[in-house]
Amino acid sequence: MKKTLQIARGIAIGLFTLLYLLTSTIEFTTEFDNQSKIIAGLHMGKKAVATPRVNYDLVQKNYDVRFFVDSADNEIKFTAETGRPFIALDRTFVPYRIMAEALGAKVDWDGEARKVTATGNNNKVELFIGNQTYKVNGKNKIMDVEPFILSAEGRTYIPARYLTEGLNYTIDFAQDGKVMYIVSFTKGQDEDQRKAVLDEIVKKNQQPPTQGEIKSIGEIKNGKLTEEQVKILINNIDTKLWGEKREWRAWEENDPIHKAFEKAIKDRLGQGTIVDHRLFAKVDGQLNNYYVIGTDGKVYIIRAGLTIDGKPNMGVIGGMAGLL
Repeated sequence: MKKTLQIARGIAIGLFTLLYLLTSTIEFTTEFDNQSKIIAGLHMGKKAVATPRVNYDLVQKNYDVRFFVDSADNEIKFTAETGRPFIALDRTFVPYRIMAEALGAKVDWDGEARKVTATGNNNKVELFIGNQTYKVNGKNKIMDVEPFILSAEGRTYIPARYLTEGLNYTIDFAQDGKVMYIVSFTKGQDEDQRKAVLDEIVKKNQQPPTQGEIKSIGEIKNGKLTEEQVKILINNIDTKLWGEKREWRAWEENDPIHKAFEKAIKDRLGQGTIVDHRLFAKVDGQLNNYYVIGTDGKVYIIRAGLTIDGKPNMGVIGGMAGLL
C-alpha cells in the first residue's frame, strides 16, 4: 500500500511539472560579447527578448550625412569637438548633446545610471547606454538599436530618430548620390512642406558654392611654403573639391610620423615633391589625406594610413592642375 502511494505521488508530481512546462513561456536570450562568442540561457515565465551588443568602434561608418532643423538655412554644425553624425548598420547616430540642444532641448547626463536625458517641447526623453529600452515622459518604449559610447572619442551617440520623435517632432530625409540629408521638423509641417524643404536642400547642395575663387599662391622659394601660401592653397583645394568635408589638421613640423610620410611620399613621387606638414586633412570624417605639390606643378592627393607595425601605408589618388 505504501509503495502504491509513493508511485501515485510520483506520477502526480510528474504531471504537475509537465503541466507547468506546457503553460509557461520559454525565453531564449542570446548575448554577443566583444569576441563574438554566443552565450545562451533558458528562462521560463518571461517574454522572448534578444539583446545584441555591437562594438561600434569596429563597425564601418558612413559620415556622408548632414542634419538640418526646419529649413535649408539651418544646418547643425558638427565639428571634431562635438562629434559627427554617421550611418552604421542602416541606422543614423548623432552625438547626443549637440543634437538635443539644436532641437531646443535641455540636456543631462547621469553617469551612475549611464543615462542621457533630453527635455523639451513638453516632453522628456531618457535613453540608457547599451539598452534598447528608453522612456518618453516616464513610459517605457523599445527601439531596435541602443545608445552607446564610442570609445575612440569617449562620446555618447544616440539613434537620431528616437530622440527627435521622442521630443514629438518629425524627422524626414532625402538622399542625393552618396549624401544623406536629414531634417528634424519642429513646427508641425505637413508632408508637402517637408518635401519642399528637402528638395531645396538637395538643389542647394548640388551646386558648387559661389564664394571662393582659385587664386595664385605666387612663387615658391627654396621648396618651402609661407603661411599665406598655405592658406591660399587650402582655400583653392576646398573650392575645387567642394563636395567633400575636410578638417585641416597640421602636424608638428618635426613629428616623426609626418617625417616618415614625407620620406615615403618623396620616394614615390620624386625628391622635389613639396610635402608640407600643414597640408594634411581628415576627409568626410574618416579618410586621412596629404595634399602635396608634385614636380610637375600639380597638387596630388595622398591617402595616408599606417600598417600594423606603424609604417606609412599610402596611395596616390591623382594630380590636379590649376591650384597653384
